[in-house]
Amino acid sequence: MDFRTLHLENVKYFAKQKNRKMTEIAEAIGISYVGFMKIIRENSTTIATLTRIARYLEIPIEFFFLTEEEVDKAKDFSLDSYIELVKKCEKQKEEIDELKNKIIRLADRIPL
Repeated sequence: MDFRTLHLENVKYFAKQKNRKMTEIAEAIGISYVGFMKIIRENSTTIATLTRIARYLEIPIEFFFLTEEEVDKAKDFSLDSYIELVKKCEKQKEEIDELKNKIIRLADRIPL
């Protein structure tokens, strides 16, 4: 996944997976259908709009940075499974960060 490259065409795939119409999404995020389709066609939008789309579709924002090949892999094991995996990774990262902070605090106690 390359976070420098946005793939807004993925909106169509994830909308279909969630049984959402493009007109519904546009209305829910507060822009016109024409404006919404322009965003997808031009593959350009703000983080705020991207966040609203992701929240409406109930998917991680990271999904808009998946290549077509990565989306195909995500299809192999249901969207819900992929979301659970992302959540699990985020939780593990938080746990690692907590452990790292504990180690730093303990190291600070060691006299030099």
